[in-house]
Amino acid sequence: MSKETMQRNKYAALALMLAIVMALSMIAPTFSVVASTSDSTDTTAGVRITDEDGGIGSGLSWLVVFRSNWPALAGGSNDIVYQRIIPNGQSFGQGALSAIGSGLVPPPGGWRFAGWSTSPNGPVNFFHNTAVTSNLALYAIWVRVQGPPPWNGGEPGETPTIILPEIQPPVAGIFTTYHNAFLIGFPDDTVRPQGSLTRAQAATVLFRLLSDEFRAEVWSKQNDFTDVMPEHWFNNAISTMASAGVIRGTPDGTFRPNDAITRAEFAALIARFFTEFTPRENAFVDIEGNWAEDYINLVAQFGWIQGTGDRMFNPNELLARSEAAAIVNRMLLRLPAGTDALLPTRNMWPDMPNMNTWYYLYMQEASHSTLFDRLEDGRLVWVSILPHLYWQILERPESTPEMVAVARASQIAQANG
Repeated sequence: MSKETMQRNKYAALALMLAIVMALSMIAPTFSVVASTSDSTDTTAGVRITDEDGGIGSGLSWLVVFRSNWPALAGGSNDIVYQRIIPNGQSFGQGALSAIGSGLVPPPGGWRFAGWSTSPNGPVNFFHNTAVTSNLALYAIWVRVQGPPPWNGGEPGETPTIILPEIQPPVAGIFTTYHNAFLIGFPDDTVRPQGSLTRAQAATVLFRLLSDEFRAEVWSKQNDFTDVMPEHWFNNAISTMASAGVIRGTPDGTFRPNDAITRAEFAALIARFFTEFTPRENAFVDIEGNWAEDYINLVAQFGWIQGTGDRMFNPNELLARSEAAAIVNRMLLRLPAGTDALLPTRNMWPDMPNMNTWYYLYMQEASHSTLFDRLEDGRLVWVSILPHLYWQILERPESTPEMVAVARASQIAQANG
């Protein structure tokens, strides 16, 4: 078969695919597929969709393909995982890119999804509000999972240990003394330690960890964000956290609840609870000039965030669920004394089989509601595992902060059988 024939067959197949997509989407105009002028090196993105008269107006759309882009060390797979037609000048919108990324299977060997790039080598440069003006191939960018410094990890065969922060966190009166789970597992019985958190989920984690008294004090069901509505499950959490002065939106008046949260953004959420403290000099070499520089330094001085061994914090990378668990548990002194301090009836998450990973104790504590004893050194020993608190009681349009008492009473009743 000649190269010219193969090329015609490729475009014929793409035309058929696009026709089916448009029929299913009930798109009225008739389109034709023509050769692309895109600079993309990915030939699978080589189609441009125009209206029949070749106009460059509202009829122009582009094909965007998403590639898995597994690192070479992890097998080098670069499969197309998703594709979509986007009208000229439009963006994907809030949450769409994060949703595609969260559905990816991570490469083997300790990698996590960081975002999308127009280059297979990064950096992350394509976001929810990036306008599409040409055919694109977007590549998943993966980063090596790097735990905190070695004292939070463990060599194979060692029992992981956690060192208490030198500076005791000033959290009394703000956060609860109850130890309820704040990272819940998924329907497939995984807990996804290397997955990301959305901005709405991060706000909800902190909302649930507030003391009942402080939550009632700052309670709100109203906010100024144009993309957080009363009917959204996260409305009460975001509204309350905004009332407390902890979360802020973007210049365009949105909060972007479904976007994945970055390490810098999460540090800022934590730091805004403690603005009466003055941050020290830079704890990391890569945060000078970053918008969250002072926030990061403040949380670092309390010992709640730790970077990599080379004093890097990577503020613009997405926050992993395991990292959120570590930060919160350090802040609230929810630090088990070791794997022997847990209970054998705990959930043995299938995606977290190695008890020697640096985050194992953090994730176990984050994903269980417990009664506990506290040792002289401040670390915990679990006494019993409780059912999860029914947090949905605070997530309804008609909810009031006092309703948490009903949920707590129900939790204890279930625990007592």
